[in-house]
Amino acid sequence: MPFGFVYQCNKCSHELTVSSGWEFYIDSNGARKRYGHLGRSAEAKQAGVKGFTAEWYCPKCQQIKEAVIAEFSSPRNGPLDACLAYSDPAVEHKDFLAVCDKCGSILVEDMKSLPCPKCGGIFRESGRFMS
Repeated sequence: MPFGFVYQCNKCSHELTVSSGWEFYIDSNGARKRYGHLGRSAEAKQAGVKGFTAEWYCPKCQQIKEAVIAEFSSPRNGPLDACLAYSDPAVEHKDFLAVCDKCGSILVEDMKSLPCPKCGGIFRESGRFMS
């Protein structure tokens, strides 16, 4: 189940949101796509959940980037099965370090005290959500 944090600059109020736990599937063309919770496609249902992504912050590029954080050896039957399988040591999956696809920096989820790319102020947590 996706969850996230909203960060806001203490000077200019610029907001950025980081999140993780987004289920993905592999479509018929081999592309990674969000699985979805409400109104998911027939293709997604048939393909199953292949893993999880995160949208975290690259401190070097100063942008939110998407990265795969876990991938199952075989697809799971929906979000609940994927969540249960991820915590089951008997289910084969690979965890990945979230890195920026542009510069290779490690992406971060916790942006507290990082500088704002717009004004140099400092980010503070201003909210949380579950999707």
